[in-house]
Amino acid sequence: MKLSILIPAYNRPNELRQLLDSIAWCGLSSDCEILVSDDCSPKQKQIGRVVESMSSNGLRVRYFAQASNLGEVENKNFLLGQAAGEFCIFIGDDDLVVQGSISRLLTVLGSPKVPDLVLLGYYKSDDSLVTRRLHAPRIGGRVKTSSLIRCGALNFDWFPFWYAHPATYAFRRNGARFFQVGFGFAEDLVHLAEYLVDRREVYLCNFPLIFWRKTELNDDKKREQVNQSSDLEKHSFSRQRIFEFIREVQSSEYGPGLTGAEMTRHRRTMRVTNSMENLYVRVLILVDVTKFLLLRLLALFPRV
Repeated sequence: MKLSILIPAYNRPNELRQLLDSIAWCGLSSDCEILVSDDCSPKQKQIGRVVESMSSNGLRVRYFAQASNLGEVENKNFLLGQAAGEFCIFIGDDDLVVQGSISRLLTVLGSPKVPDLVLLGYYKSDDSLVTRRLHAPRIGGRVKTSSLIRCGALNFDWFPFWYAHPATYAFRRNGARFFQVGFGFAEDLVHLAEYLVDRREVYLCNFPLIFWRKTELNDDKKREQVNQSSDLEKHSFSRQRIFEFIREVQSSEYGPGLTGAEMTRHRRTMRVTNSMENLYVRVLILVDVTKFLLLRLLALFPRV
């Protein structure tokens, strides 16, 4: 089994049906499995019926109905513990899969010496997919994590959002860390940071895997449950915890700890900087992204 598609579900049966439909349209091979875990939501019965309906139509889905609420992070860890694939990928229960993208991902995962972490592009879109913005690099391929760190990746203000989804990425299951509790909704960024500081290579795909549906793109508030990143208080808490984690990692791994500029960048993600500091950080991000693009251009030329 090459790939486990893991879907933590909570209270969104209609969106889950749309996601499973989009996966079914991709025509899954025997190299893939789908796991869905409902975290004891009020609509657990409806979600169970959605999965049963899709299974009866030929989509292979393993379904778990939690008897008590585990919490978002532990629900993800539960799915990770149940997975059988060589690689795992989490997809939000309100997102959609781009047609043809799973087969392209399987091609990448089947290539020799593929890194343990594969970052994937995405469309940021509204619920109806009328408005969409592509976030994917023009040049894909292997990237050293040390190069990403030199380009400011650990600040998490441009990386991975500009070119890859921050939560939907493929990682090798064998030896994978479980997600840490206590980081708000930023457990994925902490998980990514652990890969970066291990100085591994990552693979950056130049195609989108999902439509990341964000209601604020068209101010559509019809959904009963909107994206949690709209919760500004939780956003600030999550970013504060990331800042504390990165500061500790930088001090232990790289000696001097965070520079003044890096401190300002993290403070900006917590939304506590003034207009001049915001302008300063934008310039720093532009410099980092330019360095990253130059590295990707150099990757086109073979080494002598």
